Amino acid sequence: MQNKTIIIILAIVLALVTIFELSFTGVTYKVTKDAKEYAKGDLVKQTHYLDSISTLTKDEWSFIGYTFKECQKKELNLGLDLKGGMNVILEVSVEDILKALSNYSTDKTFSAAIARAKELQKQSQSDFLTLFGRAFQEIDPNAKLAAVFNTVDLRDQVNFNSTNEEVLKVLDDEVTSAITNAFNILRTRIDRFGVVQPNITQLATKGRILIELPGQTDPQRVRELLQGTANLEFWETYENGEIIGYLSAANSLLKEIQDNSQQTVQSSDQGVADTTSADTTKKEEQSLLDLIEKDTTQVEGAATREEFTVQNPLFGILNPRVTAQGEPLPSCMVGLALGKDTAKVNAYLNMNQIKALFPRDLRFLWSQNPHKYDPTKTLYELHAIKITTRDGRPPLNGDVITGARPSSGMTGSEVEVDMTMNAEGAKTWARMTRENVDRCLAVVLDGYVRSYPRVIQEITGGSTEITGDFTIDEATDLANILKSGKLPAPARIISDTIVGPSLGREAINAGLVSFLISFLIVLLYMIFYYSKSAGTIADIALVGNIFLIMGVLASLGSILTLPGIAGIVLTMGMSVDANVLIYERIREELRAGKGIKLAVSDGYKGAMSAILDSNITTLLTGIVLYVFGTGPIKGFATTLVIGIFTSLFCAIYVTRLIYEWLLKRNASLSFSIKITANFLKNTHIDFIGKRKIFYAISIIITIIGIVSLFVRGLNPGIDFSGGRTYVVRFDQTVKTADVAQNLTAAFGEAPLVVTYGSDNQVRITTKYKINETGVDDEIETALYDGLKGMIGADITKEKFLTDYRKSSETVGPTIASDIKRKAIWAVGLAIVIMFLYIFMRFKNWQYGLGAMVAVAHDAMIVIGVYSLLWGILPFTMEIDQAFIAAILTVIGYSVNDTVVVFDRLREFIPLHRKRPVNEVINMAMNDTLSRTMNTGVTSILVLIVMFFFGGATIRGFLFAMIIGIIVGTYSSIFIASSIMYDTTRKKGIKS
Repeated sequence: MQNKTIIIILAIVLALVTIFELSFTGVTYKVTKDAKEYAKGDLVKQTHYLDSISTLTKDEWSFIGYTFKECQKKELNLGLDLKGGMNVILEVSVEDILKALSNYSTDKTFSAAIARAKELQKQSQSDFLTLFGRAFQEIDPNAKLAAVFNTVDLRDQVNFNSTNEEVLKVLDDEVTSAITNAFNILRTRIDRFGVVQPNITQLATKGRILIELPGQTDPQRVRELLQGTANLEFWETYENGEIIGYLSAANSLLKEIQDNSQQTVQSSDQGVADTTSADTTKKEEQSLLDLIEKDTTQVEGAATREEFTVQNPLFGILNPRVTAQGEPLPSCMVGLALGKDTAKVNAYLNMNQIKALFPRDLRFLWSQNPHKYDPTKTLYELHAIKITTRDGRPPLNGDVITGARPSSGMTGSEVEVDMTMNAEGAKTWARMTRENVDRCLAVVLDGYVRSYPRVIQEITGGSTEITGDFTIDEATDLANILKSGKLPAPARIISDTIVGPSLGREAINAGLVSFLISFLIVLLYMIFYYSKSAGTIADIALVGNIFLIMGVLASLGSILTLPGIAGIVLTMGMSVDANVLIYERIREELRAGKGIKLAVSDGYKGAMSAILDSNITTLLTGIVLYVFGTGPIKGFATTLVIGIFTSLFCAIYVTRLIYEWLLKRNASLSFSIKITANFLKNTHIDFIGKRKIFYAISIIITIIGIVSLFVRGLNPGIDFSGGRTYVVRFDQTVKTADVAQNLTAAFGEAPLVVTYGSDNQVRITTKYKINETGVDDEIETALYDGLKGMIGADITKEKFLTDYRKSSETVGPTIASDIKRKAIWAVGLAIVIMFLYIFMRFKNWQYGLGAMVAVAHDAMIVIGVYSLLWGILPFTMEIDQAFIAAILTVIGYSVNDTVVVFDRLREFIPLHRKRPVNEVINMAMNDTLSRTMNTGVTSILVLIVMFFFGGATIRGFLFAMIIGIIVGTYSSIFIASSIMYDTTRKKGIKS
């Protein structure tokens, strides 16, 4: 063996590095275990214990010079499906960036191009800016972008002579800069959020950002943290007493409009003139207020309330507030409304006839949180903002903030956020407070009023605070958002996944059980089939392989997911393939009469070509999976790719070192037992002669699948169709029909409900309001209301979301469209790559065609089986990213098998030139039959174990893998070589 010293040194270095990297995981596991023992089930105490360890310095606590917090960052990362947490894909609004760069132009071509780009984005993978440029050109080929974007901010880069291409280049730079800025701001927010091992990555599609927060259990807090632009504004306000007259006039006008819907706008305006006088409306206004105060929020007397709303359309849903005579504290809060009625109030106040009643410098804004003294927490405040600048912008904004921190206020009873301003901000703030003594100033964040303090005296020095009935977490998050800076454009969540911690623990248990059983089966199988001596050496390589995979994952900071564990298990089944190829060649050399040393040496040499070819094809598939996959699928691809490299090193080099060491000591070695010594040897099956029978079988099965596709279709998951899924566990067995019936009323449509894992757990899929953003809390409330009767009336919404909702996933239609396109590209690209590799490797296109037909045959049959059986088998059979990952893995596996046969055929052709082609092909196929069956059996065995013990989450994925490997083994034996034969028999095979 050449370069033996280098291999030994490399093996030792890899082992030491792996031990070093995994040691951090061991240390953090021990500390976490100590925390659990200390807390005795109390999560608050456990968290406090871990937090206290995290704050210790190296002098107080360290592991080889690392603090506990640093150890946590270096430990083996667990994915959301194993640890619980939240996965979010954010999209920074390029549309808003373009509008801001145009200074909010009202140009018709610009507006039409924006609208057209939004429509094109649903069906295209191009970024929004590219689509906007294309749409602008299509709408008006003669229009110039320079006329829109020659603004004050861009005047140094865009002039009236700039071409559209030049302007688009400038816009691309500005958009890229804004997105990078948004990414950095979001990363700062996440870092300050306190999550261990967060992951934030810019995706390939411009403007999209992936954020993974393992262990995070407060989704609403995360959504608010990520989606808030931190657009902080300070406004002067109107007092409610100054606005009530206008509101009363609006109420009267709305009544007139409802009474006479045929009345013209002009006559409506004339009617307004008769109602706007404060003298004539004062008594009516007071009587309305008296009636509203008597009964606006009470449930009883619903008929009276409905009658009142008919007579008073605005005041029926907006309870006006006015400072009573003699009260010392004026307020800018002009009314209260139920959260569900705020949209209707907005619609009324935005009617042109109604807007004409109010002062032009008046703007209405809602409060961020429900009214402080509302026990139901359903009433929101409406505030009257006064615009005092010519351009309508706030006199003071968040750009002047230099610092922010949470505090307990002067009394210590309320949590608030203290802020400091720069010199310019301090000067403006002093002027605003000086001019508004005994009036309110509104602090507005992202379009919502967060607080409206009354000014007692002029405030100098640039210090102020935001109050608003905060919890300490809310105040901390707000301070972090303000310190991180304002996002250049809104970022909206287009996809999110939530996994509860209990489901994560169950996934870990299921993954470990399936892994250990699979591992034991493979170890025992190798000893059984290849004898104790050779089997044990193969097992040593397998153990080393798993050890190195874990070390590489930890050192690269990769994330271990449940599909990742499946990838490791599959790697175990496939990693023995290299040992099988080597051992089969050694057995052939021994049967040829060679001595043990020469047989081992020639066996390794003879198997090398097939080992490399088969592993490279699988590696190419893994790379395609990694590039096109996201989340757990990328985790599967990562472990698969890492496993290929580590298994090659262990199977080829580590085992060879062991054999060299044993052979030097003349140790007795055996590569088979009596039962397996001649298994599938000396077979003479005429595969080529019977090929038409197998063609017919394959055609029949494929036709059945195609017919099923037209008749039954497929069951697309939300990855491809968009939608929301929730996994909910009940205390007792439930019927899916009952769950669907209860949720139909809540969602307004019937969701798809299937049993998921056990009889008391269901998976709910719906497209309810999937095209709307910012409605997650509303959907969760609807889910809770619909299931309240099945979980118990005493269960609160918070407890339901924590204990009963085990996981949820939301995929918006835009990202679903992208995933679908990527899936098609991935499968097509994988097939083409396999063809090109085999064509280059074997220098004959017929080899590539045979392999390509075989993998297309495998994919069609797996898809057909899914079409036939979805809805029949008792587990989820959705067409989603996991299914595509299974198809791609099957493609790699099928080509892996096929390449081994082709490799042996390439070896036989020069040795048997005078024999007919069909005989040579049959010889090659019979000669590799033992290897094909061994690899297939081990792979299927480990997948079956994972299928039964790995949990419901990946059961559909594993079913596709099992079917695929069975079909892939079949096609590599009966289809690929037959196709190759039928396309070469006239010209013969080139060697």
